[in-house]
Amino acid sequence: MDFNPNKSSIYDAVVFYRIFPGGLMKLYRVLLFGIGFVSLGFWGIKKFFSILANFNFVPSVNPDGLLGIALIFLPIGFAVLFFELFGEYHLKNPKAEAGDNLADILDYHSARILSEASLAARLSKHSAIPLRAFLYRVFGDKFFRDIIFRIIPDAGIIQEFKNKLSDNERKDIPFNYISAYLPISEDLRWTVEEADKIRASHRGEKITVLDILAAAFDHDNDFKELIFAQDL
Repeated sequence: MDFNPNKSSIYDAVVFYRIFPGGLMKLYRVLLFGIGFVSLGFWGIKKFFSILANFNFVPSVNPDGLLGIALIFLPIGFAVLFFELFGEYHLKNPKAEAGDNLADILDYHSARILSEASLAARLSKHSAIPLRAFLYRVFGDKFFRDIIFRIIPDAGIIQEFKNKLSDNERKDIPFNYISAYLPISEDLRWTVEEADKIRASHRGEKITVLDILAAAFDHDNDFKELIFAQDL
């Protein structure tokens, strides 16, 4: 079966969030809504007291100016909110289709981490994405930090393992750097194919990072030793 993330539907979500990071959109939304609703609130208070008793509640502030601020910031805030919803509920969750491209059933986080591994591999002058580059990105990913710590509660051991994985690897990726996926290495291909079997065994809809980690147990000796050492 072919594996081409560049032609998968989830690739749109990966590119979208490289251009519009989720945390940044949330920050903009909070700021825009905050300014907009506060301005609208003050405008309403000013108008309310003016109508009741012609009372200048905030004499130094023009209520029409406050309304203008609200009418500028609130629509932009709603536009950002729409972008967030579009990315979260549409791009991140394309319909899983059983076809010739195995990458079509990657979940968003698998595709995202694979993209980061690809970018790092490209910057490190690799011609393919190695399995160890994928593992390095998983162990350094904020989204999976709590899960990793539940399995391996010792931060020192995690860092030691990451150091083993990071030999000759580019660790930093420039902000908003976008590039097509590199081909995957043979060991990563075997791992993803095994992860698909694991997904099917528990009747999952998408291949998750945890499926890939479970499959990687049999394809990376350092990772296997790390898990064995935890006495799970």
